[in-house]
Amino acid sequence: MEKVLAINSARYTSFLGCVLAVLIMTAFSSNALAEKINLNSADAEALEYIPGIGPAKSKEIIALRSESNGFKSVEDLLAVPGIGQKTLQVIMQHGSVDDGVSTLTEEMRQNPPAATGNSG
Repeated sequence: MEKVLAINSARYTSFLGCVLAVLIMTAFSSNALAEKINLNSADAEALEYIPGIGPAKSKEIIALRSESNGFKSVEDLLAVPGIGQKTLQVIMQHGSVDDGVSTLTEEMRQNPPAATGNSG
């Protein structure tokens, strides 16, 4: 009986260790942003924190935003050349058009994600 309890205890401890490792990796993921970026007020630098958005696309997003007096929904970005459904799905994870969503904060600027290969 004690041997069975010892084996189950070791498996449980090992399982908890794996769960903890996954949680830590997720929390400190280099591409994870703590908050969403407001697509209606973000500057080019802030937009480039979104994976897949580089200098060229950020300028296109800002130009379209100016022409249309802001975005009504994130889907409006489909009008930007080079943004298709796949890129839109990524943008939806990191950006929002809701008024309550903040733009890139000073804390986020001081702790930028690792390079995401954004080239525009």
